[in-house]
Amino acid sequence: MANRKAAGAENESSMSALGLLVLLVLAAWFAIGYELQTLIAFEVRHWASESPTLNVTPQGATGAAPAAATGPRVEHYNYQFNLPWKDFAHDDATPDYAVVQAKTGQVVIFYNPDEEIDILAGMKAGNTALSRGYNQIFADHLFDSNYSLYAAVYSADPAQAHSWMPRADALRLDSLLIDKLSFGIEAPGPTYLFNWGGLRGIRFGDAAHGGPVAFHAFDNHDRQFRFVFTTRADTPTPVTLNENEIEQVVQSVRTAY
Repeated sequence: MANRKAAGAENESSMSALGLLVLLVLAAWFAIGYELQTLIAFEVRHWASESPTLNVTPQGATGAAPAAATGPRVEHYNYQFNLPWKDFAHDDATPDYAVVQAKTGQVVIFYNPDEEIDILAGMKAGNTALSRGYNQIFADHLFDSNYSLYAAVYSADPAQAHSWMPRADALRLDSLLIDKLSFGIEAPGPTYLFNWGGLRGIRFGDAAHGGPVAFHAFDNHDRQFRFVFTTRADTPTPVTLNENEIEQVVQSVRTAY
């Protein structure tokens, strides 16, 4: 009887040891293969709870490309664009941006394209720790334009992160979300990706709810154009932004020579 009890105890001990060994192997396998992805998933979800705009991802804009505005021409920084409104009451510029106000109360802010940072060129340069990290993380997924970089950054979603994703994908998502925090949202509300042939980019904000609305556009040469549209509060007659009109302004931008 005692021998049977001893044998049973030895079997139980052996099974316990085997079970512990299996758990240790699984834990080691998880730590080697998925610990980083798990940490990234927790990290980006924490960021999203602290900065809810990180959860906002762009929708694809629908409809045909707008016609370019054909009203009064405005020229700044060797570029020009047209207004859909008859007259403007104010047109002034600093080295960084120009402000144009229509008599009816619409306001256009146009940022100096020459002051826009070529982020992609800096990342690809390879002479800084940041660029070397970018080249290592994205490897064969390198972006071919600033537009494609911006589109990927703003399309990154914390909900995409999970423990079982490939390590390389987790690192890329983590990097894109860090950039998204850094880039920020240019106007509150929904975001949209648009592609009008010679001009494509990201639109921020909602004209239907009063704006402001911001456009970060790129032409076929990857030159960057930033517009912000808003309205003056002190106009005699309240004015709202018209979606068609502000798109026409952006579509009309071109070199002035």
